Amino acid sequence: MDSARFSDKRDDKTGNCLFDHPEFLAKAYEEARRNKESLSIRHYFAIYGEPPLPPCWMLGEALSMGTWSKAFGMLADRSDQKPVADFFRASPPELTSWIHALTNLRNTCAHHSRLWDRRFVTCPSKKGNLKNVIDANDRLFAQLATALYCLWSVEPHSHWIEDLKSLLADYPAVPLDPMGFPEDWEDRLRSMKCE
Repeated sequence: MDSARFSDKRDDKTGNCLFDHPEFLAKAYEEARRNKESLSIRHYFAIYGEPPLPPCWMLGEALSMGTWSKAFGMLADRSDQKPVADFFRASPPELTSWIHALTNLRNTCAHHSRLWDRRFVTCPSKKGNLKNVIDANDRLFAQLATALYCLWSVEPHSHWIEDLKSLLADYPAVPLDPMGFPEDWEDRLRSMKCE
């Protein structure tokens, strides 16, 4: 809720502020009020009047991934991003790029858009943790590697690679190259696992 925590950077071409804090708060309020499933948010609004928004642990259930992505990326002080980035064993800029890329991937899937030979505009950073894993960060493989890296941070025993292998085996006629899969894709993905 503190506008001082967010960057006031401006677009070089238009001069417009990249993050409109009052607009963000209005959107957060609207999304929280619209959420009918969260018992904690309903309880908050029924019992409390101040502050006008519930705590962020409650808002996590209500805000869109895009809203969180923008808010996280526009935090002015990297020290506010660092604890979250540390959890994912990433730098704040690296994690910011991942969140933006995964938000775009999620939206692409939600709108039933084509993934197979897509060149993504919003790409995960291929520095740091993914530098030896992905070649082209504008292809689906980079998005999947990013998702898996984040998944293993919260669920190290996930069998997601096996599920992916099974899916690809079900469609052997679909070439992997247009999706950016290298020949040794499975080894590369497994090399990210940190136990």
